[in-house]
Amino acid sequence: MGNKIFNGKISIVIPSFNQVAFVERALESLKDQNDPNLEIIIMDGGSTDGTVDIIKKFEPMLAYWQSQKDNGQSAAINEGICRSSGEFVAWFNTDDIILPNAIHNLRKTIGKYPQYRWFSGSMLWINENDEIIHAGKQEQMGKLFKSDYFVSVGPSAFMRRDMLDEFGLIKEDFHFIMDLELWYRFISHGEYMCRVPGYMWAFRVQKDSKTAGRFIENNEAVFRREQKVAAERERLVLLYPGKTIYSAGLWMKFSYYMNKIFDRSLLSHFLDRRFLNKKWYDLSKGNFRKV
Repeated sequence: MGNKIFNGKISIVIPSFNQVAFVERALESLKDQNDPNLEIIIMDGGSTDGTVDIIKKFEPMLAYWQSQKDNGQSAAINEGICRSSGEFVAWFNTDDIILPNAIHNLRKTIGKYPQYRWFSGSMLWINENDEIIHAGKQEQMGKLFKSDYFVSVGPSAFMRRDMLDEFGLIKEDFHFIMDLELWYRFISHGEYMCRVPGYMWAFRVQKDSKTAGRFIENNEAVFRREQKVAAERERLVLLYPGKTIYSAGLWMKFSYYMNKIFDRSLLSHFLDRRFLNKKWYDLSKGNFRKV
């Protein structure tokens, strides 16, 4: 266990396509990190709704950006990762928010636990109006009871570049749960995530979200999208039998919940209900590490 703060470069890749309603808030949240060694790369898929005009406003803080037709979100993330140069890499959606002090808290945690190569913080769920609709902290994987079972850490996961060199980039034939596939690939090679204290990011539930749109609308388009998600889940179960959240055995589930009890993440699902219906930025005067 170390005491130094990690000062190396951290790269964040942002895949983007027609998110004019949210992209400015996403980029402002990154700007507000005030981190001089944060590399930001935007891979826009050829937006036509005004997104590019907003990206141009933030050009001075961007290491690279492009707007052109691509082969989908997974391919765009991979290309952005290949263009990045940080020791740690993550991706971030244009409708989400990086919460105040998130990168600073990440740097402190990396410095404290240098034996880990994969870090993630907890997330708040927010709606289109920035109001918090769900809260509960990410569990620490296998801290007391050895378990591969965990809930998706989403795009708040930061990994050392050498992990991607060793285990490969995102599978571009996964379009919905490509993050989960990558996390289970890490786990299958004995790599476990280290939790960053507090909340790091806000996941936005909005009608055009690939994985959260079902919480708002229930129409034919959402149904077809959910069928595709279900098909990818079935592939994940076949790739990692007995390890995924969709095929876990009783011992794995027991271990998972015991970890959540002892690391207080389960308790946070009750205590942190006090944040519900508040806007995420109303909490920014405090430190999300303590939230």
